Amino acid sequence: KSIGTPFCIWQTEKDKYWKIGKVDFPKDEYNVGSSALLHFLDGKPLTYKNWAEEYYEENFEENELKLELVEKIYNGTTITKELVLEINPELDDFEQLKSDLDEIGYEHKI
Repeated sequence: KSIGTPFCIWQTEKDKYWKIGKVDFPKDEYNVGSSALLHFLDGKPLTYKNWAEEYYEENFEENELKLELVEKIYNGTTITKELVLEINPELDDFEQLKSDLDEIGYEHKI
């Protein structure tokens, strides 16, 4: 039991698929479940684009997040400095981005 944990997903080294357990939600205001938090991870670039524009609203006031750029990321396109600057022309910490991409194993040429 944990206050504020609306769902749990796990996988052990031997598991082929992710597992979920039965969750008994309390009958109170915190009864949200994973769908409220993970709806934007449905594998559809448009869903993510819409979520990102709402969540990072001020970041996209002057520079629209283009669907074709999100699709490139979803399709595993190698990240380049040029692609990053198309998404966020103000990004300047490429060393941190490189470190983050290395950590998650995303192919890049930064």
